[in-house]
Amino acid sequence: MNGPFATSRKFVWRSIALTCVPLMAFLICLTAPAPAATAQKRPAEKSVKAKKKEAPPKEVRAWSFGRPNGIPTLIYGVVNGEPLVTFSCQPETALMRVVTHIGARGVKPGDGTPVRLSNGNVRMEFSGTAFASGPTNDGVDIGGATKIDQKFFGLFRAGDTLLLDIPGRKRGLPVKNAAQSADAFEKSCVKR
Repeated sequence: MNGPFATSRKFVWRSIALTCVPLMAFLICLTAPAPAATAQKRPAEKSVKAKKKEAPPKEVRAWSFGRPNGIPTLIYGVVNGEPLVTFSCQPETALMRVVTHIGARGVKPGDGTPVRLSNGNVRMEFSGTAFASGPTNDGVDIGGATKIDQKFFGLFRAGDTLLLDIPGRKRGLPVKNAAQSADAFEKSCVKR
């Protein structure tokens, strides 16, 4: 293909290539987001990711009084969930049972251990026994019994926080909203 058209073909292809390349670049620029728009989207994307990484809402914990199986029981724990501590009484024998579910450390099931309760100047201590918690027995909780003592009910009136102290753990339990449940528990436990 020699001749006058061979040169013109090369010229046409070069013209098309020179025209198309800038045209393609122009179209790519139109479809790509502007740098300012990209910068505006990034914080929004980060805030969505930040919201996903936020801690789950706190579980609502409260004091409640009930009579499971006819036994007066004062419970502190997750509403409609697992208790952190339960106090139950047997008025006919003047015994009170305490079971903590906060996971003791440094003890094995069967070990004897103290359970301490305090609020302000009011303090109580009694013996407890460690036991395996849950179906997998992967933790240790403490349970114990003591005579019903008026001092116990004073723990709910002395201040704002009941301190529960077991081996390896101390847990402050707010008692500001416990008055109604604690009073009902006291009336059920103390024979007058």
